[in-house]
Amino acid sequence: MFDGAKHMRLSVPGKKLMDNNPRLTFRGSHSIITAEDLTGHFCYAYYKGWTFTAYRDSGDWDRVQASGSYHKFFNKGIHNHNDFSLPDVIKALDNFGTEIGVNPLQEVLQNLEFGVNVTLPFEVTTVLKSLLTYRGVAFQRPIENAHYYQCRTKEFIIKCYDKGREYNLAENILRFEIKVVSMRFFKDKGVNIRNLSDLLNVENYPKLGKILNEYFEAILFRDLELDISRLCPKDKELMIKGQNKDYWVRPESTSISYEAARKRQHREEKKFRMFNIPAWHTLLREAISAKWEDLTNLTDEIMSHIQQSRDRWRSGIAISDMSQIQYGHFRSECITIVDDLSRSQQNCVLHECADPDDEMSHIQTLYVGRFRDNLSLGTTERRRVGSKKTNHLKDTFWLVNNLNRRSRKHRQC
Repeated sequence: MFDGAKHMRLSVPGKKLMDNNPRLTFRGSHSIITAEDLTGHFCYAYYKGWTFTAYRDSGDWDRVQASGSYHKFFNKGIHNHNDFSLPDVIKALDNFGTEIGVNPLQEVLQNLEFGVNVTLPFEVTTVLKSLLTYRGVAFQRPIENAHYYQCRTKEFIIKCYDKGREYNLAENILRFEIKVVSMRFFKDKGVNIRNLSDLLNVENYPKLGKILNEYFEAILFRDLELDISRLCPKDKELMIKGQNKDYWVRPESTSISYEAARKRQHREEKKFRMFNIPAWHTLLREAISAKWEDLTNLTDEIMSHIQQSRDRWRSGIAISDMSQIQYGHFRSECITIVDDLSRSQQNCVLHECADPDDEMSHIQTLYVGRFRDNLSLGTTERRRVGSKKTNHLKDTFWLVNNLNRRSRKHRQC
């Protein structure tokens, strides 16, 4: 389903992320691309298949860029060769928001991959060796890997590669996906994806499945088992020339003879397709379609989980538990954490008291996010949000909401 993505700028300020999230350990003083000494300008953190790059702007660590795979994140950063179904996506997005400390409703995506892993009854290389072009753009190997091909355009990249071989698996797993590098692609296709939370917009799933099917159908393949000995000389010549990807590159639109050349190429491509329909083509086309439908299958239970996640994101509660933060020797000190509440809603605060009998308390905090004005929790409702009993944590957390009497001081321990 969904896989890789890039967040150009996380919604959480860099310094806050670096200071408050123990899961992300930022280090490094050299560019991972050029090895240039960037001491004090860039630093990196890696977590569950994601790379977080912090940039120092105007003297402070302000912007953090994130890139990685939601599928790998779900699998603890280990792999993405299994199926990534809709329930898995829901859990992955919830956990991503919780563990990184961001709200999916506020996270703007710069690019996104979507596709399927399909298990084949034959070697994946059979498909890869048959790839020629997509609408005149040739499939290439951008890296020294005989089992990875892609077709790059300005707005998207079609990827086709051997996922099983990538992870040394016995199964023949083909990965077919589209990486959208310009979000305008989605807009032009009528797909409503801009923020991370939009990955749970169920109206997008049939549209994305249709795009996968149409783009697969538009790929020009060659039949490696085609016998051209019985073809007429003209057709035989076309089959031989058509084995070369460059033969199908679109003519320059500025050429005087562009229209004539384009019409000729269209006729030849149509005939070439007639003779080059691999035996596995229909099977693979149907497998891609069936897998997408299976991964995005909606049930009442799944719809309920989607709604619950979106409600949590809207309320802003439990966006990040920031667990395992060590605060040191507090004894009976009271810790109050207020995280970036809207100015009109600053009465939602979590109070935590360290056990005075503990020499050192490891206080697990609950990141308190934004509440919307229409969230009715009562005038001075106190909601118990959890009690942890471990060697280091024996206190009870209370969330105090005073949405109406904004002038009232927060409760003290």
